[in-house]
Amino acid sequence: MNSYPDYDDKTLSQLRMHECQGTIIGGMKVAQLTGMSAEEYGYQMMKLQQVDWSRAKSAAKIAQVFWQHFQTTYGFGSKLEVREDNNTVILTMPPLEQSAEYQLNHWSATATELQDIQRGYWRAITELCGLRSKLNFYPDQHQVILYRD
Repeated sequence: MNSYPDYDDKTLSQLRMHECQGTIIGGMKVAQLTGMSAEEYGYQMMKLQQVDWSRAKSAAKIAQVFWQHFQTTYGFGSKLEVREDNNTVILTMPPLEQSAEYQLNHWSATATELQDIQRGYWRAITELCGLRSKLNFYPDQHQVILYRD
């Protein structure tokens, strides 16, 4: 007899989301023990992946990949908006720390550290893709703006 619960798809999705967050935030805390900053951790995470970001020559393609990342890791659903205007793509979402509050507390991490991981991600991607990015961390929403000069 199995004494473990039989979770529905929604519960399993929430568990996966928390595990994704815990892996990112926990990895950052371990990297900090070696003297690496949260931003450098995010940067190295993106650079070391076996993804050829240079092939994604458009902001729209990169936004699509990160739409999936944000949905999987933070579960924003319809609260994650993507707007395209000429060669500019704007992703607007609730603050990451709202979704990651449990894992931030679990790892004794801060919202600023989570934002620094994002800064590192986007620094690496813009270097690898020849795009520019701007991050806005407002109290009520976060934005990633991708564009070409």
